[in-house]
Amino acid sequence: MVNVKTLAGGQSELFTNSFFSASRTGFINPNQPYLNLGSGIRDNTAAASELALAGFFSRLNYNYGEKYFIELNGRYDGSSRFSQALNKQWGFFPSVSAGWILTKESFLDKASQLISFAKLRGSIGSLGNQNFNSFYPFDAFYGQSAYENPNNGTNAYFNNVTTLGYAILEFPNQQIEWEKSNQWNIGVDLSIATYFSITADYYVRSLKT
Repeated sequence: MVNVKTLAGGQSELFTNSFFSASRTGFINPNQPYLNLGSGIRDNTAAASELALAGFFSRLNYNYGEKYFIELNGRYDGSSRFSQALNKQWGFFPSVSAGWILTKESFLDKASQLISFAKLRGSIGSLGNQNFNSFYPFDAFYGQSAYENPNNGTNAYFNNVTTLGYAILEFPNQQIEWEKSNQWNIGVDLSIATYFSITADYYVRSLKT
């Protein structure tokens, strides 16, 4: 008997983050910590970021006589961390696995009292990783410092006067893309005389360059 099952779907995620903060020093009355009552240094900062993910996935299961098993998987994922202009946003990650129940073969009938179950299995595939420190590693970042914190290299000092300025704080890397890894596995499951079970696996994972 042949059994075939399929699965297909998609997913999307959107993460947004924004914040604002303000501070001031020189409060006369510590019981009244309101910004307008401070007489010292004042500072404020704000930022916003956004990350979008999308993916499509599919799976095909094939089972012949509850003896031979094959599973095919595929993912097509996109991340806003990578350059759209250079077509780096999307990556395809396939995998395949197979299993063979040996105890359903006639050549193991004579050993059925010793080996009640035996299965040989293996898999190979690739995975993707988009978790980097920056949400926008493909783009340049400009920054500006306040007068109270002029030490990050964005200000200019001429004639005893500090002038606010902009500077590139992070250089772009438009070639950055999904980190891909290949992995494969072989394993065996055994049940001996219904009293002992053995599971053994050999697993290898390597980065794809």
